[in-house]
Amino acid sequence: MNTSGKINDHVQNCMGGKIEIKEITEIINERKFIDDILATGYIDQVNTGKILVKLAKHYYWDLGYKQTRTVKALDAYMIAHYPNYNEHTMQKLDRHGINEWERLFKRCYKAAIKTPIIEVEGIWITKTELEKIAELNNKVLERLTFVMLCYAKLYKSRNPLSTGWVYSNKYKDIFKQARISCKTDDRICMLGELADKGYLYEYQLPPLEKIKKMNPYQIERFNNRQLDMRITFMDDESEKIIFVDDWRELGYYYRRYKGENIIRCAKCGKLERGNKNGTKKYCKQCTGNISSYEYDYKQCQCVDCGKMFNVLKMERSRKRCPDCEKAERKEHNRQMYLKRKNSTILIKDEV
Repeated sequence: MNTSGKINDHVQNCMGGKIEIKEITEIINERKFIDDILATGYIDQVNTGKILVKLAKHYYWDLGYKQTRTVKALDAYMIAHYPNYNEHTMQKLDRHGINEWERLFKRCYKAAIKTPIIEVEGIWITKTELEKIAELNNKVLERLTFVMLCYAKLYKSRNPLSTGWVYSNKYKDIFKQARISCKTDDRICMLGELADKGYLYEYQLPPLEKIKKMNPYQIERFNNRQLDMRITFMDDESEKIIFVDDWRELGYYYRRYKGENIIRCAKCGKLERGNKNGTKKYCKQCTGNISSYEYDYKQCQCVDCGKMFNVLKMERSRKRCPDCEKAERKEHNRQMYLKRKNSTILIKDEV
């Protein structure tokens, strides 16, 4: 399942099995995501709005609920699964006489009725597109162009009438996916360089005479679109090479295609850098959650608190549990600081 910020894997027991909600980025297959959250009762406090929009889609497109009934259904779901949310939450008003949760539910409903539930397994990147990207002969720009192409193709899979536009409100996520760390001005320079080379088409503002006749809302919309770019080299008819079905590490798809050491996590399916020995199997998030039969663990007793904890056999020298080890390191650093401070005072006294 491919699922939209910054949360760890969430696993709950359901109907005798385990269903895993991956960290939320772009949701490719909305149908599968909705089925999973309904089966697990999943909700998190970071991406609450995104999850509620998908639930509202289910209530509107599958069950035929209108706004009032959808708001009640979302309220019931939150009461059942959201921490500190109860039947009295919807009755609490702010100083303007508005309930923030009710307003959020109505916004989710309005967003849900715009497009049906999307059922897309993934997108294909073709041979012609990859050859065009390779002509840049710049690793950073190649990764950036590849990720932007993925976003353009995702939008086209959702809307067949899409012509390859990538919106500026996604640039932060795009550069993060491409693993490019730079200032905002440098981002604009990179996009401008791609536009100069013909890979991107910049959004063209209407003539000044037409802008003068617009109302403030229309002018604001055009201002927000000034940095939007359109991919100019999309080609769906060529030979299919890369299938993208996970939106968490798009840049690694291109790196793996170029021959870099990229592995797919054996537990969650996320792409991750491999190690030199070729023995790495799991990503960083899953490594700490592997069962003892998957990793060769050994039970040790902490010398400070006496609690039993797991360590890898290669780390037999560890004598403290993680909490005591952290406290011991903190105390050690404090003692070293005092020692350096005292020695500095003695030197000054001697002078």
